[in-house]
Amino acid sequence: MEMKISEIFYSLQGEGYHTGRAAIFIRFYGCNRSCDFCDEPLHKTSYYNITAEEIIEKLIDFPSDFIVLTGGEPSISNLNPLIKKLQDLSYTVAVETNGYRPDNISEADWITYSPKELIHTHSHPFYDELKLVVNRHVNTDEILHFAANIHRPVFLQPQANGDKLDFQNIAHCIKLVKCHPQFKLSLQIHKLLNIP
Repeated sequence: MEMKISEIFYSLQGEGYHTGRAAIFIRFYGCNRSCDFCDEPLHKTSYYNITAEEIIEKLIDFPSDFIVLTGGEPSISNLNPLIKKLQDLSYTVAVETNGYRPDNISEADWITYSPKELIHTHSHPFYDELKLVVNRHVNTDEILHFAANIHRPVFLQPQANGDKLDFQNIAHCIKLVKCHPQFKLSLQIHKLLNIP
């Protein structure tokens, strides 16, 4: 089975629970949403077809055993066969998803759920961490209500302005975390440090 990939690259995980960890990123092409604040345009513009075996061949160039499947939206396709092959080779596989089709990524070792609108969120806890992209105009009561019964790490990630950090949004998220310490701050350190 061939998959549409925008890029495979090696860097540090810049967000959430695994921040700072060396990771191989596999960016999938396409998304079921068109968010006006999306900070990754490549998944809409460029891709190539590749098989699982060809992906595995590319991974030997990288020393990490931690893989992040990202996008776009990885759960558009059934990635469980790829995930199992990677796990059989002793890779740990994490996925970042907007929750489109959780069953397509259910075999992953770690799932970051990042819904783009709280109104579309899943109540079923298929994920290991919740990451909410937040700007200074967010309805705080809505976030508090949604996160009230979640027993997993909940990260507030300041909404960026394209590939640039928005320091007003960062200040707002810091204030929210200080007022509501059940949340954690997730900064996109790859943007802060200007690394790919």
